[in-house]
Amino acid sequence: MRRRFAFVELSPEAEPTSGLLRLWLAREGKDAEPTDLLDALNSRIDGADVRIGPSYLMKKGVRREGGLERTWRTKILPLLEEHHYGEGIDIGKGYGLAVPWESPG
Repeated sequence: MRRRFAFVELSPEAEPTSGLLRLWLAREGKDAEPTDLLDALNSRIDGADVRIGPSYLMKKGVRREGGLERTWRTKILPLLEEHHYGEGIDIGKGYGLAVPWESPG
């Protein structure tokens, strides 16, 4: 069954996904802060298959008052909690919005 389907990588660092959020925010006339946060988050995540894609931040609710924080808390952090299950990592301290988000380098 598998041979009948093409496989396309949709990693946040690879085309066609790479840069998509930044382009979308620019087209919408919005600040690029969510892109910078997502890029910094993904730089801290080991394993390309676990990195977070842009679609979580491409919803109208993210642009509402408190929307980015709510999306981070209810959508992104739970994914990371599942990934790190049983590792004893404090997800909020490691990946929360209160963390100083600077890209490495």
